Amino acid sequence: MLTRLYVAFVLLVVTAATAYPNRFLQKTTRQDAVLPNIFGDAPLRTNAKRFAAGLPPLPPNRLYSPPASRSGPHVARQSASSPVNGKLAVRDSNGNPVFVAYIASQNSATWNPDHGVTVYPLPDVPQTWSLESQVEPSEHLQDGNGNYAKVSIAGDINGGQTKIWNIDATTGRLSVTWQNNDDGTTFSTSDFYLWFPTGSDPSQNGGFIVTGDIEETIAMLPPGWSAQTEPLGIYIDPL
Repeated sequence: MLTRLYVAFVLLVVTAATAYPNRFLQKTTRQDAVLPNIFGDAPLRTNAKRFAAGLPPLPPNRLYSPPASRSGPHVARQSASSPVNGKLAVRDSNGNPVFVAYIASQNSATWNPDHGVTVYPLPDVPQTWSLESQVEPSEHLQDGNGNYAKVSIAGDINGGQTKIWNIDATTGRLSVTWQNNDDGTTFSTSDFYLWFPTGSDPSQNGGFIVTGDIEETIAMLPPGWSAQTEPLGIYIDPL
């Protein structure tokens, strides 16, 4: 009797395997597979349970996520940590050189993390670059706003900021981080715009301003002044 029952059980198993081979042979590789019904419907949260179900182990946990790179035009990708000496240069967005008489008159320049940018116009009298706000103290620089500040020589103006310059360690491109006095927020950019007396040659008579919206800036410039809309980069190239 027992022999007959055993034979019948074996035949039943063989018949089921033949009729439904996928249920016996198919193996999933999905990482989010769930336990078979005999274990319940909870997801496989541990490797032990996954091994018991014939599944691969879970992927290792990511212990470190690198920060998103800041490769936009507003800040240096990686600012240098020691002084940089060289020759000032101006380039457009395509990397082509742009002649600006004010820059060409500088014999050399030095960027220092503690002092900012020092230029040496002939006959080599050191001058420190500063940014001078051109707006009321209650206003500040920010993206999408026409308020602006001009590059000046420290000592010639009041309220200018000098220790705000950074330099890209790879390209030598200068950038500024302006601090707003009203709320302590900052505005960073490496885009500079030529402004000049209306009707004059920008390359001969132009200076540099920074702004968060050049179109709005042009609309609010004082009478007799104009500005170009193309952003330019200022660089310190090795001598």
